[in-house]
Amino acid sequence: MAQKCWNCKSKLPDGVWTCPNCQAIIAASGDESIDRSIELKSGQLAPGQTFAVRYEIKKYIGTGGLGVVYLAWDTQLKMDVTLKIVPEKYVFDEKYIDDFNLEVSNAQGLNHKNIVKLYDLDLWEGQAFITMEYITGNSLVNYIAEKGGKLSLKEAFPILQQICEAVDYAHSRKPPMIHKGLKIQNIRITEDETPKIADFGVSPILYESKSMGKKGESFETLPYLAPEQIEGKEVGQWTDIYAIAVMAYEMLSSLPPFHSGNLKNQILKQPPVSIVGVSDKVNQILFKALEKDPEKRPTDAKSFINALFDVYKSEANSGAKAVPDVQKQNEQEKKKNLVQESVSSKDEKRTKQKKEIKKLDIPAISPLKNITIFAFGILGILLAFVFSYKLFFPGHIITIKTDPKGAEVYIDNAIVGLAPVQIKGLSSGEHDLKIAMGDYETHETKFEVKKGKSELIDIKLNPFQYGQLIVTSKPDDAYVQIDGVIRGKTPLTLERVDKGYRKIILKKDGFDDWNGEIIIMPRQTGKIEANLAKNYGGIEIASEPSGADVYIDGDKKGQTPFIDTKINKGKLSIEIKKSCYAPQKKNIKIPGGERTKVEFKLSSVCGRLEVTSIPDATEWYLDGKKMGITPGKANDLRDGSYKIRIVKGGDYFVWEDTVSIKAGKTLKVSAKLKKLSAGDEWREPETGMIFVWVPSGCFNMGSPETEEGRGADESPLHKVCIDGFWMGKFEVTNRQYKMFRSDHDSKDFGQSLNGDSQPVVYVTWHDAKAFSKWLIEKTQGKYEFALPTEAEWEYACRGGTENKYYWGNEINPKYLNFSDINDPSGSSRKDLNDGYAVAAPVGSFKPNPFELYDMLGNVFEWCEDAYDKDAYKKHSESNPVIKAKESKRVLRGGSWGNDPTFVRCANRTSHAESAKLYYLGFRIVRTR
Repeated sequence: MAQKCWNCKSKLPDGVWTCPNCQAIIAASGDESIDRSIELKSGQLAPGQTFAVRYEIKKYIGTGGLGVVYLAWDTQLKMDVTLKIVPEKYVFDEKYIDDFNLEVSNAQGLNHKNIVKLYDLDLWEGQAFITMEYITGNSLVNYIAEKGGKLSLKEAFPILQQICEAVDYAHSRKPPMIHKGLKIQNIRITEDETPKIADFGVSPILYESKSMGKKGESFETLPYLAPEQIEGKEVGQWTDIYAIAVMAYEMLSSLPPFHSGNLKNQILKQPPVSIVGVSDKVNQILFKALEKDPEKRPTDAKSFINALFDVYKSEANSGAKAVPDVQKQNEQEKKKNLVQESVSSKDEKRTKQKKEIKKLDIPAISPLKNITIFAFGILGILLAFVFSYKLFFPGHIITIKTDPKGAEVYIDNAIVGLAPVQIKGLSSGEHDLKIAMGDYETHETKFEVKKGKSELIDIKLNPFQYGQLIVTSKPDDAYVQIDGVIRGKTPLTLERVDKGYRKIILKKDGFDDWNGEIIIMPRQTGKIEANLAKNYGGIEIASEPSGADVYIDGDKKGQTPFIDTKINKGKLSIEIKKSCYAPQKKNIKIPGGERTKVEFKLSSVCGRLEVTSIPDATEWYLDGKKMGITPGKANDLRDGSYKIRIVKGGDYFVWEDTVSIKAGKTLKVSAKLKKLSAGDEWREPETGMIFVWVPSGCFNMGSPETEEGRGADESPLHKVCIDGFWMGKFEVTNRQYKMFRSDHDSKDFGQSLNGDSQPVVYVTWHDAKAFSKWLIEKTQGKYEFALPTEAEWEYACRGGTENKYYWGNEINPKYLNFSDINDPSGSSRKDLNDGYAVAAPVGSFKPNPFELYDMLGNVFEWCEDAYDKDAYKKHSESNPVIKAKESKRVLRGGSWGNDPTFVRCANRTSHAESAKLYYLGFRIVRTR
């Protein structure tokens, strides 16, 4: 099947990396796993529109793997931010969102000058979005393009150095932050040429998302993936080192190491090729970081950049001397020519003088003089030969010709003249050659000079075929089509457009096509400024019943009846929502210049509920939510079951029932609440613990001065009124407490205290509080429990009596377990026998008038109050409690080890909150 460009849809030859028509980056054929499913509509949010309450859209930036990107103004922080809206399909991937939250949380801690700051991940109306630092400047892709398609080592090194520093900083975090998606597309270059890495905390999630296809392979990302990523193996900092090497390779050569054909196979199995024009040392450093085996790569980015720096430094030093050497050689050549001209002039004079000498009458010369003259003659002949050789055989000469003539000739970046030109005295070895001329393409190459060998270099220049084109539009983000091929969106600058007549069309949803023409001249800039005309239609939306919310393409627009006379033509999705009615959705097409009517008939899905009670003015709840007081109503209830709970408070039972609501029907519920009486019981559902109703009432708290065994802290005798409440019928037992803490041990005192029905002991005041909190959680907050206040406890103990004991004024073994003849520690009352040596099973004795057992004796019971010997002077009349933060808490009721002095209803004592003793237990009350 023929390959097509994802951008302009034109047919492409196999094995290309960029589209020859629109310059879009194309995945190579054979990479069938590439996912092109992410296509979000660019015009979803308009400039000036507010998103998620606080972000004011300024302009659309683009669409990428993670969604639509905007420049927005944060109205709370008063600054520009980059806003990325995550595609809806990711939002419903729970694992994706959970992982995304964790990665963003870690990435928010990154604070480095070369890393784009990640601010937040949030949800708004079911739409996930992230905000990050907005960077002005350029992308590394465009930066490289502006530099001619590739960079020299001198240009690339500072960028790579800062990228490596940032990556090592991220890797040093705990836990290490691995980017997993480094590529030149997510490197931003600021206006001061500082590189910044984007998408830390975002790339790992996009890479692992099930929605992106297998391992996040996209036409942009695949060339940068390390072998372990393609094979699904463990990734780490070594993975980012590989991606840095790919970027370095691309900066120096214009393309990644593998850019066409079956990329995955090449990345896994083939070695990269050397970059032409780059030294072997640089190539070897890149190859080391591009090893298939992660263990053979540099251990960190610092090691990679340091190795590159050593080569960069040595090459920079040698390169700096190249131009001066050529200039020096040219100067020496000029001096040599002047010397040759001077020698030649002197020889001519000598020859003339010799001819004149021959005409003279020369006397006879002695033999010795003849020998001397002969020797000087031989020396002269040798010198003449040397000068003649230098004159006629001057060494290697480089001749450079161009077609056409007159082009500027540069050798090693120094101009040497206009072609044709001859250059003498160049040093042996490789030299750079550049030819530049007017409307012709600059020609750059290298040539080698060999000692003693001359060379002719003949170059035919190609006429320059391109001009620049700048296209702008109002509004922007319009597609630009040149000669039928889409080249990008406005504002658009194209550096290379074929010269000649060009047909231009601009397209944007909701606007008429703009058509124009332009003639492109070589090396000149053509400009097009287009004003797009809005192409509106109209829409009228009605519903039965009216008052329904109207959503167009997901955005809420108003309520029915709804009219919009200026709406973009094209396809629209209209959805109608109204409480208690099934939502409806229609897809329609809006033609330009016409009004389209759309009608909806909604179906009811709700019923109504009316609640009354005897007595009225009673709180009522629906599925746990407080609705008000009776009589009450609940409208717009969808079909289904609902739980009603009616609570009067005071001396009434709670009324509960489950009802069924049907669409279009009204259900009437009438509740008759039962009056509570002293001794009424309620069983807690989790532990089976029985509670007894203690009715509201007033009593005299404390003891009269005539009461035997009274303490000073039982005065003064004062009136106290208590609201009705539920109190545990028995003390909390070992069986019940071990539901909370299974390993609890009540120990023994001569006999075991661990019986299931015995009251739990060896519990602190904090243990008793924790049990109450646990029971609240077990009942899911439906009921609340606590320790009784001291006033509640004494009121419940007396059971409406005012005697020393709730049965009278004399000790009676039938009502309590106290220190008697059975007490293992010894007792002063050898005449009495309650039948138990230690704590008895709860309920073994007669109850008090409120049907509460063991209120006196058996074990002491913790109370809520902090102990204060002057508490009775501080009590209010209604429901008093002492809440001071004291280390001691009140204990009531006495125990099996106490004599009659401690087993009176009025007796008060205390212990530290942390006390754990064989006679300390508790019972609880239900407060709601």
